[in-house]
Amino acid sequence: MGVALITPFKEDDSVDYDALLRLVDYQLQNGTDFLCVLGTTAETPTLTKEEKDKIKRLIIERVNGRIPILLGVSSNCTRAVVETLKNDDMTGVDAVLVAVPYYNKPSQEGIYQHYKAIAEATDLPVVLYNVPGRTGVNMTAETTLRLARDFKNIIAIKEASGNITQMDDIIKNKPANFDVISGDDGITFPLITLGAVGVISVIGNAFPREFSRMTRLALQGDFANALTIHHKFTELFSLFAVSGLICWCGISQVISNSVSSAFENAFHIPPLTTTLVLTAIAAVIVLRKNATVKSLDVMVPIMAVCYFVITVGIVLFNLPKLPAVFGRIFTEAFGLRQAVAGGFGAVLMNGVKRGLFSNEAGSGSAPCAAAAAECDDPVKMGFVQALGVLIDTVVICSCTAFLMLLVPQEITEGLAGMDLLQTALQYHLGGFGVVFIAATLALFSFSTFLGVLYYARGNVAYLCGDNWWSQTVYKLIALVMLVIGGMQAYTVVWDLGDVGIGLMTIFNMIALVPMAKEALAALNDYEKRKKLQ
Repeated sequence: MGVALITPFKEDDSVDYDALLRLVDYQLQNGTDFLCVLGTTAETPTLTKEEKDKIKRLIIERVNGRIPILLGVSSNCTRAVVETLKNDDMTGVDAVLVAVPYYNKPSQEGIYQHYKAIAEATDLPVVLYNVPGRTGVNMTAETTLRLARDFKNIIAIKEASGNITQMDDIIKNKPANFDVISGDDGITFPLITLGAVGVISVIGNAFPREFSRMTRLALQGDFANALTIHHKFTELFSLFAVSGLICWCGISQVISNSVSSAFENAFHIPPLTTTLVLTAIAAVIVLRKNATVKSLDVMVPIMAVCYFVITVGIVLFNLPKLPAVFGRIFTEAFGLRQAVAGGFGAVLMNGVKRGLFSNEAGSGSAPCAAAAAECDDPVKMGFVQALGVLIDTVVICSCTAFLMLLVPQEITEGLAGMDLLQTALQYHLGGFGVVFIAATLALFSFSTFLGVLYYARGNVAYLCGDNWWSQTVYKLIALVMLVIGGMQAYTVVWDLGDVGIGLMTIFNMIALVPMAKEALAALNDYEKRKKLQ
């Protein structure tokens, strides 16, 4: 298995060479057979000549001959590739990868002449790269086989056409000294069963050990065990994507239910009216292409700070009552009566569900946003994610709980959800508390709705492709769930979200647990680097 290395960038768009070398070390430690350097996955068109030269030099020095280096030298200009091969220092490079010229859409004869000039310009082995989805033109099996027969230094093709019939035709009719390599992670296993010799993988950046094991097992003829690993990757990704979409539909329900309940208590507005207005506003925004609400970027943090200050103030004002509150917590949670009646288990289960729903720890939803953030080190982003759990669960949720428990029990008896919170704030702050929490919740909820649609975008794209119709269909479903949620009972609304986030967590943990060793190694490396600074 070869890995098409990514290029890490810093916040200022400069190359993060330290992160790149850590990635190289990670590949060396986890069974990668060769590295594809400066391929298309490396975002090569965005790099300067100086950056490319430095990346090539650093990786070659770091690898130091331990595994082969396949260097990407693709261009839609034949002369540019030829000059690169003739003039650049290729010391430490074992072979070159050259994609079919993009944009120009050459004829099959034009493709042949492109590679003919390249093969004649270098003594290095040449690997063809056919990826019509990116270049706009497909290199046929006939052209591939013609090149393989005419030039001894054209030794392989990275095939990513997605056309199994075409790939099979190449494998059946190729010369003995020519290999077919999968250019698509998803079809690596079936392609090896046809006679391919491996893969140049993208997912190998994250899972080199697992994916290389699958490749080796398949090449050894152990198809049963290889297929098991293959299915783990393909099915796990799909299952996670589906469960995420279920969860976020559930969250849409929770949002409208909470807002409609809050507005009914604060302003005596019927839930149907609030729900329809909320849905109409959401529809105007989300059905527009790339629409955002800039005001939320300012208003939501302000309201969050105000909520925190108010809740902390109330807790401090009632500080003498806290011992009695803690006594009530432990009595209710661990009391004999509750244990005998099975109440402890029910309370624990509900607490786990609400805690997971609140902080998303381990579910894999928040990383949808974290993965798109600009950060110079993944460990830093991990710390930010952990801080989010601390603030949300330990601080905000605890303050909210104390607000409710500081109210006489007879006042809140039988209440749940938004009714309980607003009653508690009314007890502490009068009518202002009810109105404040309604306005705050509306802003929080609306920003959350936009956020989960952003999360969902990647999942929908994975399942259906990144196209307008599939994205729009999911947005319409989310809007329908807003309407349904606003009209349903509190307990019913949460069920769908609980099911979705529970499934997400299960599937995500299946992937996370095997990576624990690598995560701890990255943390230790980061801490060592910080000590040296």
